[in-house]
Amino acid sequence: MDKDEEVKKMKVWDPFVRFFHWALVSLVAVAYFTQDHFLDLHVLAGLLILGLIFFRTLWGLIGTPHARF
Repeated sequence: MDKDEEVKKMKVWDPFVRFFHWALVSLVAVAYFTQDHFLDLHVLAGLLILGLIFFRTLWGLIGTPHARF
């Protein structure tokens, strides 16, 4: 690669996939840290994770080309 060539950054994943990833990371952390003392919050985090996985699967089938499986 020459010094004169400019490197361009390009986002490959669409915004929903990025949101899914970080929401999943956050909710898994919430579920982990609430497993002993805050059962209602733990269950809610689990249900939200289930919903995220459902919508990600749907988006993987009908979403943008970079989001598809």
